[in-house]
Amino acid sequence: MKNYLCVLGRDPKLSLLEIISYCKRKNIQYTLHSATSLVAHFSFSYPPNIKDLGGTVRIAEETTMEQLIQDNNKINFALTTIDSKDILQKLRTQWKEQGIKAMQKYASMRDIPPSKAKNLDFDLIVYRNVLYKVISISNPKEYKERDETRPAFDAKRVISIRLAKILLNLAQAKNEIMDPFCGTGTILQEALLMGYNVKGIDLSTREAQQNLKWLGQHQHKIKLYQGDVQEVLQRLSSIETVVTEPYLGPFLKKLPSEGEANRIVRELEPLYKNVLTLIASRVKGKIVIIVPQFRTRTKTFSLNIAPMLEKAGLLPYSPLPNIKIPYKYEKLGAHLDRLIYILEPKRKT
Repeated sequence: MKNYLCVLGRDPKLSLLEIISYCKRKNIQYTLHSATSLVAHFSFSYPPNIKDLGGTVRIAEETTMEQLIQDNNKINFALTTIDSKDILQKLRTQWKEQGIKAMQKYASMRDIPPSKAKNLDFDLIVYRNVLYKVISISNPKEYKERDETRPAFDAKRVISIRLAKILLNLAQAKNEIMDPFCGTGTILQEALLMGYNVKGIDLSTREAQQNLKWLGQHQHKIKLYQGDVQEVLQRLSSIETVVTEPYLGPFLKKLPSEGEANRIVRELEPLYKNVLTLIASRVKGKIVIIVPQFRTRTKTFSLNIAPMLEKAGLLPYSPLPNIKIPYKYEKLGAHLDRLIYILEPKRKT
């Protein structure tokens, strides 16, 4: 196995959970050596495909100064120093001795966009006095274009592509993903691009059909059911894995009052209770589901999920024991928090 650095996204713990889940799904041998709020130091049998990850910004492979050989007599490079600065001078000295003119770019930038990174000979990171060379970088522009140019898009209603990818990886599915609240089909489209067969349920599947057709591939892997989620689930006998963001309540333009938050919670609880019970009786693998939590100016209101899970025979699961599930995902500017549950059926004894 080789040593790698994963530069983590804005939610580093969630990024860690995703990477480890991805490795388990892909049967990648791994060892997590250390992690900070910026990076995670891993050994991998082979590195993850960054296009499949939603929470990782860059992946870098351990290297040495001697391996940074360039045929040209001029080098453009970037160097991010996380906890050491003396390597920069050593690199400059080495290249000068080799007659190479080295020009440092983007010295203050941690997240170098692909459009600028492609003009670099080396994109380097120093962590614990070890040098790493970036081998892959995420492309948020690609996600933005895929998000906003599809036929059905509403920024107020859709889950982000990055979060959809994270949820899919947390599920560790082998072949099939079901989203019983598929909406515009964001989770389904990202699952298709990752090679899954997909199933979706919604009162209206028109927008999901439009977006999945627009995607232009893997149409034979898609099955959509139009109708009430509880009625459709009752007709299905077996589901491999569920990944979903259900109805989270009415769109909030500001923080709700205590009375409003309490009312929304009480209205949502029967839906979540019934759906969890129906899914649990049919699912073979994991369930990754988002549950809303409502903030007011004075307190927080949450759905009473624990008895629902007990009745459904479901247990929280975490890829990392020191990171508890549910995991609170806070989106900038949102007036509610998303609790990410990874669930699995209780093992029969």
